Amino acid sequence: MKISVGNYQFYGTQLHRTPTKKMPLLLLHGFMGCCEDWGAMVEGWKGLPGAHLPAVYALDLPAHGDTRLFEDCPADYGMAATAQGVKQWTQKVQPGPWAIAGYSMGGRLALYIAANFAEYFPVTVAIAASPGLASKKDRQARQTLDSQRAHTLEQCAEDGTFGDFLARWYQMPLFSNLAKHPSFGTMLRRRRRNNPNLLASSLRHLGLGQQPFLLPGLANYSGTLHLAVGDRDSKFMAINQAIAHHCPGAQLTVIPNSGHTVPLENPIALARLLTKALI
Repeated sequence: MKISVGNYQFYGTQLHRTPTKKMPLLLLHGFMGCCEDWGAMVEGWKGLPGAHLPAVYALDLPAHGDTRLFEDCPADYGMAATAQGVKQWTQKVQPGPWAIAGYSMGGRLALYIAANFAEYFPVTVAIAASPGLASKKDRQARQTLDSQRAHTLEQCAEDGTFGDFLARWYQMPLFSNLAKHPSFGTMLRRRRRNNPNLLASSLRHLGLGQQPFLLPGLANYSGTLHLAVGDRDSKFMAINQAIAHHCPGAQLTVIPNSGHTVPLENPIALARLLTKALI
C-alpha cells in the first residue's frame, strides 16, 4: 500500500492481520533493505506455539524499495524528517500507540523515534543498532567515510557495477559467513533492485555520521526498550552493552547463532523476543 505523508510516498505492507486489540507493530529494515526482509521472520512467528501476533506492518524507508520523495529534498532523507514522516504514517494507518522494531539503520531510526516520540511508541525493539557517535571527531570521520561510499554508489549507477559494490559490501567483517546462509542469494537479489543514486542520498543524510548521539535521550525514555544483538556480532555487542548500561530500563537479549544480520540469520529467536516485548 502507498500512503502519502508530506514529501513522502511511503510504501508499506501489512504482514499480519489480527482482530486483537494489541497495539500494532511497525518493522523498519536496514541499509539497502526493504519491507520484504521481514517476511521469513513473520511467517516463522506465526508458527510458534501460543503465538498471538498483533497487526504487523513493514515500511520501505526513503531511498529504499518502493518509497519515493515527491521532490528531491536532501533534508527529507535525514533522520529528523524521516522519523517525523514515519510517525505521521503510523497515525494515518491506525491512530494511537504503536510498537516499533528496527534493524541496523532501521534500528538507529527506531532509537531516534523512541527518544523523540515516546508517547506514540511506548515499546521499542532495536536490533543490532547504534545510538550514534559521541564525539564530533568520530562523527566527522564517519561522514567522510559515508560520503566516499556514496560517491562510489553514484559511480556504480553510471557504469553499471552495483553488483560489484554489493559483493564488496558483504565481504566486510561485519557480515562474515553471511554468504554461506541459504537465504543470502534471495536477499542479494532484493538488494539489486535498489537505485544506487538513491542509496547514496541515504548514506549522506541518514548515515551514522549524521545521526545525533541518542544516549542522553534514551536514558529518559518512558517506554519499554528492548535491545537485540547476535552472539557473533562482537562490535554491536559492545555497543548494545553500553546502551544497556546507560539505560537501566533497557533489556538486552543476545540472539544465538547469529552475526549482524539477525532477521536473516535467526528469525525465530527474534520472533520470540518480539513476543516477549509485546506482552
